[in-house]
Amino acid sequence: MDDAPRREVVAVELEDGSVAYVEARVLDEERLVSSVPKAVSKALKNVRAISAELVGALEAIGPKRATLEIGVEFAVEAGELTALLVSGSATSNMTITLEWEREH
Repeated sequence: MDDAPRREVVAVELEDGSVAYVEARVLDEERLVSSVPKAVSKALKNVRAISAELVGALEAIGPKRATLEIGVEFAVEAGELTALLVSGSATSNMTITLEWEREH
């Protein structure tokens, strides 16, 4: 028996209306993954919110230079596309790196 999560290629709708395809982990085996494109902006909403909070925390610390790296894996749960924060680039669909340096 293979314990690896099932993955499917899912159509995602971008903000400009175009469609891209991403590999997504299927979290809800009871539901079929619909062929209707999923809104990627909705899935990334939580990633934006978490990133903003982490950036705020780093700014409060006040380092001269900071790098924040977030691994994101797409998944389908209850027929909706969602973004999972994951450790390591081996399981992520994308890695988002935010870098900034404080001005003197």
